[in-house]
Amino acid sequence: MTRRVEPATTRISACDADLVLHTSIGLADHQALLQELIDDTPWQQQDITVFGKTWPQPRLVAWYGDPEASYSYSGLVQQPLPWTDRLNELRERVEQLAGHSFNSVLLNYQCTCTAVILLAGASAAYSHMYS
Repeated sequence: MTRRVEPATTRISACDADLVLHTSIGLADHQALLQELIDDTPWQQQDITVFGKTWPQPRLVAWYGDPEASYSYSGLVQQPLPWTDRLNELRERVEQLAGHSFNSVLLNYQCTCTAVILLAGASAAYSHMYS
């Protein structure tokens, strides 16, 4: 079990919203955990087609979750890998903080030496992430 420290949270007031930003979820060994996830995750890099051109995704991904938690975007369908013990531990911690349950997680890894291709509008559900 990962040793815990007090989580760091900030409340943000917004029009018609009450937001809580968790800048830390209270894990004492977060750097070791990050390295463990980088080293042990079966990363994939898939091709995506945008405006008729096919490109390699500018990041590595791994989709974990409950068996029924398939995920699709930009014409790609991801079937989840089963939860690892560490990811399940993280999920439980995040569920405690959020007060909600989660059935999946998308891990993303991008080396700083890769180029980012801006895909504004390519996938309506995620276009806000690129604008």
